[in-house]
Amino acid sequence: MDVDDQGTRPAGAAGPLALVSVGVMVLGLTVGYVLIVLGISVLLGLVIPTELSAVDGAIVTAVGLASTAVGYLGWRGFAYFSY
Repeated sequence: MDVDDQGTRPAGAAGPLALVSVGVMVLGLTVGYVLIVLGISVLLGLVIPTELSAVDGAIVTAVGLASTAVGYLGWRGFAYFSY
């Protein structure tokens, strides 16, 4: 089995794993941004449908922050597998 220069991962797996990491990054950051903006809008009362409470807005914001963290981990994975 071939390994990279540092001997840490298989040489053939770096390319596909880097692409998957970019996909996770883009999806995580996009979904996170949308959820954070929606959650803050609900918390501030800027959303027209008022069926959502402040607790719901806080939950949506927290999920958005978690999704953004997953996007960041995707970026770190890309940086690891591409270099």
